[in-house]
Amino acid sequence: MSDDIPNSGGEQFPRTRVNPENLLDPFLGLLERFIATYTDGVRRALGEHELGEIADTVSEALRHQVHELGAFMREGVPRMSGQSAREVNQVLRMQGGDILLRGATQAALGPLSPEKLLGLDEIFNEIKKIIRKLLQLIFPNLPKWFDEFILILDQLFRLLSSLLFPKVKLPLHKSEVQFLRELYELGRLEQLQERVDANGDDDDDV
Repeated sequence: MSDDIPNSGGEQFPRTRVNPENLLDPFLGLLERFIATYTDGVRRALGEHELGEIADTVSEALRHQVHELGAFMREGVPRMSGQSAREVNQVLRMQGGDILLRGATQAALGPLSPEKLLGLDEIFNEIKKIIRKLLQLIFPNLPKWFDEFILILDQLFRLLSSLLFPKVKLPLHKSEVQFLRELYELGRLEQLQERVDANGDDDDDV
């Protein structure tokens, strides 16, 4: 069977070949579209409010980070093993992230209420779980900065919500609370080590 599609005049146009295994690019495209729709929705709702300029800055930063995250993931794909590539596609097929993102994007097109923002935050949290799993497959040694990066994404996402509804406090998820605790403990241990090192230097001078 020919791969060419005849037009009404009888000419042949090459059929566009779609790689059924390339599920990552569409997913990342949907993620960027959701973030763009969400940020546009918040800005539109703020209108001429004095916080509009802050929302513009936060929106630009959030869009940029999501775009860079996608670029980072795409760069790692060519170095993946065949097994890892299949597992990435399996995760994307089973987790339903595309369904969540399409639904969230549609919801963000309409008026934003505190209840809707809470729902979008929950969906975003589920998307982050999928992203984490994908990154673990793409990069066996996941960079140490990833948790901090995700935390920044959360803060930017929620900052926009708080600009629109200052009284709405979106709760931290358990994973984020645990990360903050670990970050605090790490900082405390580093301070203790610095004190030990300083005392050791003093002893050497005696």
